[in-house]
Amino acid sequence: MSWKLKDDRWCKTYELRSFDEVIELLNQLKEDAKELNHHPDFKVHDYKYVSFELFTHDENQVTKKDYKLAERIDELVQLIKS
Repeated sequence: MSWKLKDDRWCKTYELRSFDEVIELLNQLKEDAKELNHHPDFKVHDYKYVSFELFTHDENQVTKKDYKLAERIDELVQLIKS
C-alpha cells in the first residue's frame, strides 16, 4: 500500500510481523525525526499495525519534509522486514 492523501495529511498503514517489530520501527524512526525536527503522528493498533499521518503543522499543509520522512519510514520498514 502506498502513501495516500487523506484529510490533508499524508497517510499510510504498515503491517509488521510482531509488536516487537513495531516498537523497533518507532525506536529507529525516533532518531530520523529528531534530525529532521519533524515528528509524525502515529497509532499502533491490533498489536502489529502502525499507521502514520504526516503533516507540517507550521505550514498547515503536506510539505517536502513529509515526503522525506515518508521515504525514510518506507526504508526502515523494509529493513525491519528483511
